[in-house]
Amino acid sequence: DSGMRVLVADAEQGALADMKSELASAGHYVVTATEGEQAIAATKTRIQYDCIVLSGELPIKSGPKVVEAVREWCGGIPVIGILQAGGHWSESDKEGEEFRAVGVTTLLQKPLPSGALLEAVIQIAPLRPLSNESELSGERERPLKMLIVDDHAANRLLLGKMLSKGTSRSVETSPIG
Repeated sequence: DSGMRVLVADAEQGALADMKSELASAGHYVVTATEGEQAIAATKTRIQYDCIVLSGELPIKSGPKVVEAVREWCGGIPVIGILQAGGHWSESDKEGEEFRAVGVTTLLQKPLPSGALLEAVIQIAPLRPLSNESELSGERERPLKMLIVDDHAANRLLLGKMLSKGTSRSVETSPIG
């Protein structure tokens, strides 16, 4: 199963349903939350998420506050921050600044164009923590080994660094298959 485990938190039921549908239809396992404390509690279950998607405006605890709390026990898990709709977003936007301050991986703004969330999840897939179904059964994980075959040395170097950054993945490269 190549799908990722994604936690999606948004107070807007319609937006939450749309995001869950988009990700689930692409084969990802999605758990939803409608407020910040619920999102934090979901990260303390036996499920190890590959990615978290958080609206900035969540009841009880905001998206950036959830990221701060989750980072304490989930480390560098990739987080996609969802900014609320409203005019043109700028670098000085308070919500965006709060998300950037806690190290959010990617920022998107509502209304999300069709496919934007799925594209963002796919782009951060190389950043996700090493995980597989053995976590749920208590078995030890086997390290992931990757082989990158490309005739351009720069591509091999870039992909190798990107895929091994901050993980225990073993990445080898070759100019020929």
